[in-house]
Amino acid sequence: MEPGNATVLVTDDRVTSGSVTEPPGDALLASQITGIPEKNVYLHMCHLGGGFGRNGNGPQAEQAIYVANQNRGTPIHLLWTREEDFISTTYRAMA
Repeated sequence: MEPGNATVLVTDDRVTSGSVTEPPGDALLASQITGIPEKNVYLHMCHLGGGFGRNGNGPQAEQAIYVANQNRGTPIHLLWTREEDFISTTYRAMA
């Protein structure tokens, strides 16, 4: 089981994000946080291995976008501990 993590680079005109997320809604979220147009947000959707119903709605990417926006031009890699991941992640409904 992998802990939630994300890598984000924000520049003045582009957001590049790679994270273990399932929905592509991070593009809109990144645009709203950074003020960069959604067409300039590039997501690298990574396959989620061992998520077991969590992480698809996790806030790891959002937190990494906030930090990267404050440190524009510097790539930010955020990795939650396993404890943070289990305590802070929203589980999805059974399907």
